[in-house]
Amino acid sequence: GIGIVVLLMIIGRDNSKESNTNRVAANKNSNSVTTNANTANRNSTSAPAGFLKDDFSAPNWPTGDNAFGSFYEDGEYHMKGKPNLYVYMFPFNGANYLSKDADVKVTARSVDGKSPEYGYGLVMHGKTNSNSKLVGYGFLVYTGTAPKYEIVKFEDGNPSTLVKWESAAILRTGTTPNQLEVRAQGSQLSFYINGQFVKSITDTSNITDGSVGLYTSETNEVAFDDMEISR
Repeated sequence: GIGIVVLLMIIGRDNSKESNTNRVAANKNSNSVTTNANTANRNSTSAPAGFLKDDFSAPNWPTGDNAFGSFYEDGEYHMKGKPNLYVYMFPFNGANYLSKDADVKVTARSVDGKSPEYGYGLVMHGKTNSNSKLVGYGFLVYTGTAPKYEIVKFEDGNPSTLVKWESAAILRTGTTPNQLEVRAQGSQLSFYINGQFVKSITDTSNITDGSVGLYTSETNEVAFDDMEISR
């Protein structure tokens, strides 16, 4: 009897050590995701696949406290912003998610039907600069009453408006998903909602490559699914 008790104590102590090790490894991965994305963006020698599909069934994006509470549930990737702050996420392996001359699609929805006031959506040509600030473009939608979309450019983390909020009756409101699509060709970006063209821009900032990212604002929960990247 004493021998069994001692054996159980040893097993319990070993399991506890293994659990703690796993938690530390997960935290390290979450902390390094931005660095990994930046390294991939600078690596011009790697050729990404001609087609990538991410149905968010595998943990390719950061989760947990170091990812502002982002998590996976029912095959979707969930994000929340912070009051008066926006939140963006890059995938762990940015080399597979490069947006240069790519057609990028993703499905996005509001979880509770209350859209973030300042929008949610896709980041194109995303990277962080030497100050760890976001650079790239954002294709954002608001799916509350009077749905609309906006196109912004991020420089040193500050968003500047390229296309101010425009009404978009083709956006589905409430909790119904919408497909957002951006087609990049050189310095030109073309934007689509649910398969319908809405706007095209040619920017002179020479931001033509980077990684695909996901974006949201405020505290309303949003979920992403079915990302496709083709070249």
